[in-house]
Amino acid sequence: MEVIVDATIKARNEHIFNEVCQVLKERNYVVRIGRVPGKPKSSYRKAFKGVPCVEEILSKKTKLMVIWWTKRGVWNKYTKVPKVILFKGLLPNTWMLDKGLLSHSVLVDLFPGVLSNCFDGQCQEWASNYRDNIVKCNISRRQQPDKTEMNLPKDFVFLPMQYSKDFSIKAHCPYSYEYFMEKVAKFCSRNNLELVVKHHPDILNNPKKREWRTKEFNYVNSLLKKFKKKLKSRITVQGGSIHDLLCKCKFMVGMNTMTHMDAIINGNISFHCGTSPFMNSGAVVHDNDINRGLNDCMNMFPHDKDKIIRHQKALIYYLYNNYSILFPGSMISKYNNIEKIGYFWNNYAGIKL
Repeated sequence: MEVIVDATIKARNEHIFNEVCQVLKERNYVVRIGRVPGKPKSSYRKAFKGVPCVEEILSKKTKLMVIWWTKRGVWNKYTKVPKVILFKGLLPNTWMLDKGLLSHSVLVDLFPGVLSNCFDGQCQEWASNYRDNIVKCNISRRQQPDKTEMNLPKDFVFLPMQYSKDFSIKAHCPYSYEYFMEKVAKFCSRNNLELVVKHHPDILNNPKKREWRTKEFNYVNSLLKKFKKKLKSRITVQGGSIHDLLCKCKFMVGMNTMTHMDAIINGNISFHCGTSPFMNSGAVVHDNDINRGLNDCMNMFPHDKDKIIRHQKALIYYLYNNYSILFPGSMISKYNNIEKIGYFWNNYAGIKL
């Protein structure tokens, strides 16, 4: 049985690439290394040197592809071959191996059941120490500005932006981002709360690099202006570190954005809608009824908040120690990468010898 492994994984991290190939070879797969056609990034050229295109090695013996996930969908045309994906993990500086993103992730079915072993004092203390270190070092999935004092309102709801036309919304949410934003703005206006918005970091860092980024920036700003006027909402746009904003807000709101992980790391209550691994975790307030979910966040009883915090710590412990693929030099986890990759393959890859 042959498996094609994407050379992009090697270009991004050769150590983890070798670990994936080792697990496959130990299970008697024939490993072939391939790349998609086209001119590679300059940083990939060394890793791609001498690597054949997928079309050159694809055959009836190919039963699976292990690929680096990309929004460009360059692997989508190979529809007849099942795929396992590697991508940036939920926790900072980690990768994840999965069968799909968002509602297609194996974590959707694993949560909350696998978290039941992570509620004891030792696991919860480990997670607390991990969270403190991440916040102290100002680490997130994306690089953050330096932590600084900000002139923030006393009572505000925090909305970190997603791309309004992103696949995560189009394919994994029941309504548009504009509809969601308007519902949130109405709620804040009705409850005398200010809404603080942070633009997506890609838009802020590269506003003119690509046309769609500029278009998105202008579109979101037009929505905010519209809601200010139409709903008499108090809305401000704020930069700064995600951790500064999360530690000072009343609660966070988002659809299925990965920023929920930042909220979880900060011990912050966040409202989630749409589908993603967070929805079954118990670490967020999940509800596709937006008004009901927002009210649950605002009027939460202390014992309910304590329960969410326990689930947040359990989620952090499980992800780091049992599931996340770690880079060399990371803190030691309960299982090493070979064990984690092997467990995934034995239980979730869906290909049995």
